[in-house]
Amino acid sequence: MIWRKTGHLLQLDDLAEALAAEPEALIVGTGTKQCLKIVPEVIAHTNKAGIELLAFDTRTACQTFNHLRGKRRIVAVLHLTC
Repeated sequence: MIWRKTGHLLQLDDLAEALAAEPEALIVGTGTKQCLKIVPEVIAHTNKAGIELLAFDTRTACQTFNHLRGKRRIVAVLHLTC
């Protein structure tokens, strides 16, 4: 488990381990109430790297991960606290 630098902001520094896996897609679970916000730097970096960024409430993110697992090289980061 990795703790984010700032509670409700997903920043590029928070994704070092996930991006090291060189995923085709990054799934972000933004929490039950979708409190986690993705900073523009993350969006720009994933676009430039050719990584599909998929952001959903955490339940949908988990379902998406399970659906895509084994079909594509994916990683997920999940906001679990709210």
